[in-house]
Amino acid sequence: MIIKGTKEESAVIRWVQKALSKDSERPVLGSLLVQKESIVACDSHRLHAAQRPEALVDIDEGMYTGKVPAGQFIAELETEDNGTYPRYQDRVPNGEPVFEIALDPKYLIEALSYFQTPGIRFRFFGPDKPMEIIGKSKSDGSMYVLLMPRRLTDADHDSHWRPDQDRE
Repeated sequence: MIIKGTKEESAVIRWVQKALSKDSERPVLGSLLVQKESIVACDSHRLHAAQRPEALVDIDEGMYTGKVPAGQFIAELETEDNGTYPRYQDRVPNGEPVFEIALDPKYLIEALSYFQTPGIRFRFFGPDKPMEIIGKSKSDGSMYVLLMPRRLTDADHDSHWRPDQDRE
């Protein structure tokens, strides 16, 4: 299936594909799942999902493989039939969150970029309190980040899309 799209659509698809599994034991997780409202990739440790971009509007729901280049693109996706995609929707939490905190994504990316450890700790003290990130650096020293929450605006509240909207 040949698809073409914009630079922005390429960025969305490529971001979702970052969560594709490279594990040959579970080849189904190496496929991009295209659903009615979303595209999904999951490698058993993380799930990336986005609203289905316009570039994929003409393809059938299903599992696909193929690379999407950066920028405006024309690419070929191949249909995959490696089995049944796991019900990731069952892993998306139901109900209301205990609390939510708004962070500046730029500051969060900068904070995380130097950590080099199998795991880092996020510590939350409340929705209007700073959060802590604790871990090890690339040079094996201990590192600590304190991020202040950002005030939510009306525009921030408009985005409530979640991948579990495709639940069957």
